Amino acid sequence: MTHTTHIETPAKAFFKETVYMPLVDAVGRISSTLISAYPPGIAIINIGTMISNSHVKKLRALHDRGVKIHGINMDGRAMIGVVSDEFPDYTIEFFDPHTVNTLIIQECTNLFRETFSNAPYNQFAYDKSDPQKIYSASELIFGRAAHKADYVDLDTMDKFLMPDRFIRFMDPDTCFDSLRDRFSDTGYLALLRERKTNTLKGFLHIRAASLRRVFETEEWRFPLLLSGNKSLRADAACFFDKMEYHFNLTSDDFVLSVSAQLIHPDLRGKNRLFADLMKKVAHHISPTHAALPGLTELSQTGTGRVLNEAVAERVVYGVLDNGNPLGFTARASSSIWYYEGPHKRFVHAVRTKIRENSLTYIPHRLDHTHIEVRKTDIGFGVFSTAPIKAGTIIAEFVGEKYQAQTAMALPEIMRNHALQIGEMEYVFAHRRLAELLNHSCDPNCGIQALTKIVAVQDIPTGQELRWDYRTTECSDWVLSPCLCGEERCTQTVGSFLDLPDEIRQEYLNKNMVSKWIREKFNL
Repeated sequence: MTHTTHIETPAKAFFKETVYMPLVDAVGRISSTLISAYPPGIAIINIGTMISNSHVKKLRALHDRGVKIHGINMDGRAMIGVVSDEFPDYTIEFFDPHTVNTLIIQECTNLFRETFSNAPYNQFAYDKSDPQKIYSASELIFGRAAHKADYVDLDTMDKFLMPDRFIRFMDPDTCFDSLRDRFSDTGYLALLRERKTNTLKGFLHIRAASLRRVFETEEWRFPLLLSGNKSLRADAACFFDKMEYHFNLTSDDFVLSVSAQLIHPDLRGKNRLFADLMKKVAHHISPTHAALPGLTELSQTGTGRVLNEAVAERVVYGVLDNGNPLGFTARASSSIWYYEGPHKRFVHAVRTKIRENSLTYIPHRLDHTHIEVRKTDIGFGVFSTAPIKAGTIIAEFVGEKYQAQTAMALPEIMRNHALQIGEMEYVFAHRRLAELLNHSCDPNCGIQALTKIVAVQDIPTGQELRWDYRTTECSDWVLSPCLCGEERCTQTVGSFLDLPDEIRQEYLNKNMVSKWIREKFNL
């Protein structure tokens, strides 16, 4: 006889959050699933029952005898729904932002102000005499450094008399109007509530809007709110220049923006709640919106910082084209959306897509249409997919300009990717097509007008497009081995002054030498 333990009534267990796991791993957990055998239709595991080894053995024995079991598929990896023992006391509701009423907007406003005024955001007020210095609520109200455990509630903050020289970030009326304005855009809203008190504890708001609309209605456009990037100027030209450079997006292009993502400080560190919010929203996102570039947070470390240092906290990247209305940010440490499926499947799909993306680049309007990137023996190369006539523009080095006395003074990641366009000036064209063209000592392309790669001869279909790196460089480059394999290979790649005299003259005659070098040496 099976010993059955009930620690939850069936009704209570039913209304708690459910997670699915293999039956063998569910021993000791509370079932949120009714499992019965037919005939005679007697419950084997009831809702609210603690699952035991005896239950597992009985189910397997019945299955082996061919008995039909309801509530679980015993073929393969049997999965059973159990009560989540991590966060069973919270509910998540989904809304169309257009349908929310004033009370919900006020709740979101209060949580927004309370959360951002405390650690880790610490955006309570700033000093008029030093606008780049921001203060948390605990620093101004209690005179002590901000700490995640030092939480100041909204009522205390609103009763605090702000000193004359300080300006409050989160003014109640301004914040309310801002959120109401954002909710008017087409989008998605998920609210996280404490079940017992019905108190709002978090929300995730995503909207589809033009890049300009997002910029003009998000509080993070101000440099003071980009605490990791205090040197950023809060002007539209800076923002849109970087968006066009890094992601080929204009101010009129539509994006899917993560406009607000907040969790009450009491729940910080419980990442499952954020994941559940994201999944709730992801199930509703339309394929049309999923195809938009996603505007979201990106880590300021590593590649993310190089990609877009000035707006590293909120940048645009692509969407995973997987047939589902779900996307991901390839260069972030974690995803925006979750698949409707096991986490391992999601991670595998993302890693696969990132590997595929190693062959991609961010397109530019001057990129030639009849080309493709392929794997080669030395990495990647750019190949023609149709005949290309001499004089045709292949690609252009488009990127941010950097000043450095020597090439070796550039940041390490730029040394092998920056194009020299002046004695102390370089262009960093990260993830552009031009960056992917390989060097050759007998090239079919050359540099013109400082940054444009142009075909210097007719190029047949299927030929690799290459140019001589030395036609633009005149700095302290360390000589590196040449892998071009051409008959007249010089064995090393260096600067313009390292070229043999006859090749140097040939390049000058074909107008393949950078303008700045010709002017420097009066060539």
